[in-house]
Amino acid sequence: MTLTESDMNTLSHGDSAPAYTLLGTDETQHSFPKDSLVLIVFMCNHCPYVIAKLDELNRIAEDFDGKVTVIGINSNNNPNYPQDGFKQMQEMVTDGDIGFTYLFDEDQSVAKSYGATCTPDPFLFSNGKLLFHSRIANPPGTGDIIDFELHDAITEFLESGSISLSEKPSLGCNIKWV
Repeated sequence: MTLTESDMNTLSHGDSAPAYTLLGTDETQHSFPKDSLVLIVFMCNHCPYVIAKLDELNRIAEDFDGKVTVIGINSNNNPNYPQDGFKQMQEMVTDGDIGFTYLFDEDQSVAKSYGATCTPDPFLFSNGKLLFHSRIANPPGTGDIIDFELHDAITEFLESGSISLSEKPSLGCNIKWV
């Protein structure tokens, strides 16, 4: 496990979300939704930094149900990490660990097109344009989550139409490239 910081210079504010069609744990193909607010989070099953943020991601999905579409994308299709396989993804959803759409980026092309570098790496889009690329909450190793930055940013945007919070790089495991 290598602690990696997200690359804040990949997509710029206002850039369009790269298109994709990926298999979901529901065994159907999914494309970038036409919804007004979409949160894409690059993640995987085994990363302790993702596991520590799952409750918060599920809370975001629940609190903003009908207002924000939350999508997890697993790009860790690496034979050295079988726990990140598709079947294991389905088990996490079935077990209730993940309460939002979870997609498999089997060839890792989607992570590359977004410039994702770590897990978790969240990107918030408004009408298909990048709005906010920051961390979910305070960084790992700082104890309990006390600063729910992503939730606060979404709340502010829904209330005022803008986000004043500073973006900070996410920290997590590096994506396991093949």
